[in-house]
Formats: sequence, C-alpha cells, structure tokens
Amino acid sequence: MGNTVSGMGGSAKTSFTSTADLNASSLPGKAQGKKSSLPTSTASANAAFDGLKSFKSGTKPAASFKSPQAASGKLSSDKIKGFQSVIDKSTQSLKPVTAENYLAGHISDQQTTGPVASGSLFYHEVQRTNSGSCGIHAANAYLGKPGMDAGKVAEKLNDTLGPGVFSANDIAQGGADGPPLAQAMGDAHEHKTGNANELKDTLAKHESSVDRVMIGISGNNENAHWVAFRKDTAGDWHFINSYPGQNKSHWNKLLADDPQPKLSPTAFMDKFTANSYSNYQMIMPKVE
Repeated sequence: MGNTVSGMGGSAKTSFTSTADLNASSLPGKAQGKKSSLPTSTASANAAFDGLKSFKSGTKPAASFKSPQAASGKLSSDKIKGFQSVIDKSTQSLKPVTAENYLAGHISDQQTTGPVASGSLFYHEVQRTNSGSCGIHAANAYLGKPGMDAGKVAEKLNDTLGPGVFSANDIAQGGADGPPLAQAMGDAHEHKTGNANELKDTLAKHESSVDRVMIGISGNNENAHWVAFRKDTAGDWHFINSYPGQNKSHWNKLLADDPQPKLSPTAFMDKFTANSYSNYQMIMPKVE
C-alpha cells in the first residue's frame, strides 16, 4: 500500500510531496485469442477478495491470504521453503528503502515474457514491506521480466513534471501511478482509468484477446496497490501480488492456496462494482 503524489504505491504511506501540477486523472480520488477463463476455484477468488474490501470505517479489512506453509500440497517442500525465505527477507527492514534494494526477492525469477504451461510459475517479484514499489513489481510480473525499475519510472515522471522533481529513491519508497508506468513500458501498452464498472466492461470486452493485465486500486486515505494477472497456455488467468503481508493487519497478503492462484481480472473487478474505492486504473496491451 502507499500514498503518493503520483498515485499508486504498495506499502507504507510516504511523506514526500511536490508542487508540480499533475494531471488530475492521474491522482488518487480524481479518476473518472484464447478462451477467457474465470477462476476455477471459488475459494481462490474469495481469498483474494476478502481482504480487498472498502476502508469505510477507517480500518483495514482483515487479511485472508495464507502463509507459504498453507500452500497447495502439489508444491514441493523446497519451493515452499523458498517462498518463506523470500518473504522473511522482505520483512527485514534494517536499511531504508532505496532504488537499489526495494526488491525483496523472487517467488520465481525465471523470465516468462510469454504464457507458461499450466502448473508453472510466472516471473514474480516480492517487494519489501516498507517500500511503495508495488507498481514496478506488478509491471515486471506483467512483462514477465525485470524490465522496469525506479529509475525508469522517475525519468518518465520528470519528463512530464520537470527535471529532478522525483528521484529513483522517491519512486522506490512511494510508488508510481499508471501513466508513467505505461509510458515507461512502451507504446504496446495502454493506461485506462474509470470506475469499477467501466474497467470491468473493458476487461470483459478484451479479456479473451489479451494474456496480461495489471490493475491498480486506491481508496479512502489513498492506500493503494497494483497487482498483475497473466494467462497460461491453457487459457487460465493467474493473480500475481508482490506484497508479502506477513502482518495480519495488512489487507493485501501475498500468498493464498497457491502463490499465483487462478483468478481472472474480470472476476477481480467484479468485486468492486459498488465503487467503494476512489480510484481504479488498468494497464493492458493495446487492442483494436
């Protein structure tokens, strides 16, 4: 989670500010071929959604994701130990977050720029708990490789705002909004904003023709988070979340029954049609 002037973070709230005149549509609270697959497990979908409820009372919802020890029995004990090691590393906050150390580790560091076979893992970064870099990690999961970093996002922001407004360290600590993320990712990707129903309708229209999507949501005090979705060769969607969430008070825990549970982006957005959050964003491949 995060609270940044640029919009979407992924951890603790940040304190840096800017007097630059950002486009209103990029600020929190100002937003206006293969088969398509819904989650094959209702339990997986519910686990992902239960912790993503409205902040209406000012309290964060209880997290529902499970620890690596509760991961699916089909996973080897070595893999589960590996996941736990990465998450343990993410919670060690002895040093301040910088542009060099905001990545805690990988669930899977094998590059997967295309779809993977069912049962395989997509490229998946885990962020440090005190970083706001969920947007960068979601973008890399979306791309299937370490194609984005804090420096690239800061450069794109400063192209718009002016030289030196944001440093790479600012982005690592405080996060990045959709427009500079999409710009840094290249012309093949487009950024969209709207209410939950609008994004859901867009997804429903194009979900069968794309194999990756990333979604950003923020609400109330503009706690914000980006997550990614990738489609495997069988046409099933998988939910990829960078936040380790070992503290049960966090609403966006990392692991459910599987490190990348089956869940479609349309089903994900269907849970937000009441528009309980103030800002919804999406990045997806450009389509006709």
